[in-house]
Amino acid sequence: MKKGHFFIIWWVAGAGKWTLTWNLRKLDREDFYFPLSYKTRPKRPWEINWVDWHFVTIEEFKKAVDNNDFLEYAFVHNLDYYGTSATDILEDWIKKEKKIIKELDYQWVIEIKKNHPDLMQYITTIFLNIPDEIMVERMKSRDNTISEKEIQNRLNSAEKERKFRQNADYIINTSNITPEEVLEKALKIINK
Repeated sequence: MKKGHFFIIWWVAGAGKWTLTWNLRKLDREDFYFPLSYKTRPKRPWEINWVDWHFVTIEEFKKAVDNNDFLEYAFVHNLDYYGTSATDILEDWIKKEKKIIKELDYQWVIEIKKNHPDLMQYITTIFLNIPDEIMVERMKSRDNTISEKEIQNRLNSAEKERKFRQNADYIINTSNITPEEVLEKALKIINK
């Protein structure tokens, strides 16, 4: 693969996206770059603003949309807005020739294929998948205050996401393997 490349980690909730990204970060490789998403959802107790994500208000998010600050943004799980700074991706990916590793919703993959087909040669998508019952179990274990409505929203999102998984370049089923095995599989893809 070319030196400057964009690896999109695309997932269903609870499939291990955060764990995989964290394990990749711990490798401390100079050729990796992990741009943070902007999110309007409430911060979880263990998350750190401007370290894990950029948590912003809906008003701040909409102002950034009006200023064309985002390469992509979406309304996810019928709950919150998520977006990726255009500068974070284009400056670091293209100009610095980094391997960008970013978790993104499948809606963005569809959007970039439609609006920027010329960039697809520099993008590899990795879909993380688990069965619904394990997804719900993991969501409840990491947040025992999660509502049934939010669980149902995420199940509905997972159903939509799985319909598009055949468009992914790679699929990793994370239900019966350790986080270390997921990391190993992802590194084989990234290091090609």
